Parts: sequence; structure tokens; C-alpha cells
Amino acid sequence: MRSIEYKKLEDVYKGLELLKGEYEIVQIKDRFTKSTSAGYRDILLTVRMSNGHVCEMQLHPEQILAVKGGKGHELYEVIRKIEAAALKDGRALTEAELKQIELVNVESRKLYGEAIKKAGG
Repeated sequence: MRSIEYKKLEDVYKGLELLKGEYEIVQIKDRFTKSTSAGYRDILLTVRMSNGHVCEMQLHPEQILAVKGGKGHELYEVIRKIEAAALKDGRALTEAELKQIELVNVESRKLYGEAIKKAGG
């Protein structure tokens, strides 16, 4: 996967238009219009390269990458560990685990929400 970083959100969309002219875009997921449950946002592209290989590209404003590379990733790991423990035990998430995940997501959404405002979104 390749990440491309831009200064502001409007630059992300300008970059997307340029990439559409350079590559065969197989799929676009615009997670600025619909973020993940944790508030994470990007544009995720599936791209077919000239040699036929398909790869993913993520387009981000620098403000989102700053969160993703710090506290956002730490919060993601907390959720991942909770879900992995339940999967390992072959069980559904408990009510306490679901509540903990939601609390982590609330914190994460706040961080990503502040970042997207700084990016001009």
C-alpha cells in the first residue's frame, strides 16, 4: 500500500483527479464523506498498474496522517487487541468490551474530527 500526503483536504481531491488521468482506478472509497466508526478518513484507491498488478493507494491530508501516526494508531491497537482476544477465545465481544471499544472510538473520532477541521474539511 502506498500513502500520498497532501497539505489540505482540497489538495487530496485535486490529487485524486490527477491520479484518475494516470492510472486505471478499479475502486474508490471516499472515507471523507463516510468515515470509519473510529472517525478515520482517507480516500482509498484500488489501482491497476501498467503491468497489470493491482495495488492500493491512500490519499491523506497531513493532519490526518499526524493522528494516524500517533494517538490514532494507539487507539486502533487497543480495539484490535480486544477483538483479537474474543476471536482467539471463539466468542462474541462482551458488553464490557463493546462499551470499551465505543469509548475508544469516541476519543478517536474527536482526534480525527479536529484533524479534518485543520485540513479544511
